[in-house]
Amino acid sequence: MNLIKRTLTAAILLGAVFVLIQYAPNWAFFLFGLAFLLAALREFYNLMEKKGLAPQKALGAVLAALVLLTFFVPAFPLDAALMASILLAGVYYVAATNSTAKLDRFPGSFASTLVGIFYIAFPLSFLFRVRVEAGPYYLYFLAAIVFLGDTGAFLVGKPLGRHKMTPIASPNKSWEGSAGGFLFAAAGA
Repeated sequence: MNLIKRTLTAAILLGAVFVLIQYAPNWAFFLFGLAFLLAALREFYNLMEKKGLAPQKALGAVLAALVLLTFFVPAFPLDAALMASILLAGVYYVAATNSTAKLDRFPGSFASTLVGIFYIAFPLSFLFRVRVEAGPYYLYFLAAIVFLGDTGAFLVGKPLGRHKMTPIASPNKSWEGSAGGFLFAAAGA
């Protein structure tokens, strides 16, 4: 894809996201958040499968939606949703692990399903609460800080990055880039 096409696509998508954040009713923002959350969760589970684990995508999606629902319906307590997620995942995996071959993969697969909920669904769900309780400008501020941090990490880490942070998990991340990202984000805040 050439630069002009990428720039045009980004401008259209950013405009649509701006309109959604600024003007959409809460239910529409919830549905957008759910779609975004499920896409991110799917990507995470695909990465786990490449590592040889077997996360239960459908179960994870249902439990992630349950967590997001607690942010949309204030009467539904978050702690109940998190406890239900752990219990339902546990019951499912115990019932599904009916052979010794599956037993070897049980801990990692169970953990990867739950980590998707706590690592992806839980933090992303807070975006809904931020928009409703604090207003859309806080979401713009958060996006700007993340953008500045990523940009700073790239601009500093690419030319100056010598000391690898986590070579196995992410070989291009460096301590110098991390410091640059922190400084850019702090300067923007």
